[in-house]
Amino acid sequence: MIDVVFLDIEMPKMNDFSAIDYLLKPTDVKDLQAAVQKVERSRKIDTRQMELLNHYLVPAPKTFPEKIVLSHHDRVVFVELKNILYCEADDNYPRFYLSNGQKYLISKTLRDIQEVLEERNFLRVSRQHLINLDHIAKFIKGEGSYMVLSNG
Repeated sequence: MIDVVFLDIEMPKMNDFSAIDYLLKPTDVKDLQAAVQKVERSRKIDTRQMELLNHYLVPAPKTFPEKIVLSHHDRVVFVELKNILYCEADDNYPRFYLSNGQKYLISKTLRDIQEVLEERNFLRVSRQHLINLDHIAKFIKGEGSYMVLSNG
């Protein structure tokens, strides 16, 4: 690993960018020592600068509403995401199964629902099923593996 590089300031087709220091020729030993000390000081990480850099580089966690709006027959219901066990495709439309036993059939496709819920801890486990990962109670391995949700 290279720690320090000494280059001419004026180079063909480019100039040094972000140089820490420069030395004039003929180089004096004290100037060289001072330049090396600047390099050593610059290698120490300023934690405030690192925190600021992390703040801008690390994306902020996405926040989503905790409810979803379901248009069911002649009404609109607001359902908390944590109460949705899974969605099951019933012909072309998904049916929502809730932890309190309620069911809602809506007039969107399971793919439309998947696009909304997949970033909210839901997973499409089959062509017909989209499940809430928070409600998986156990996974039974083997031929014909399956999951058991919190409602059994």
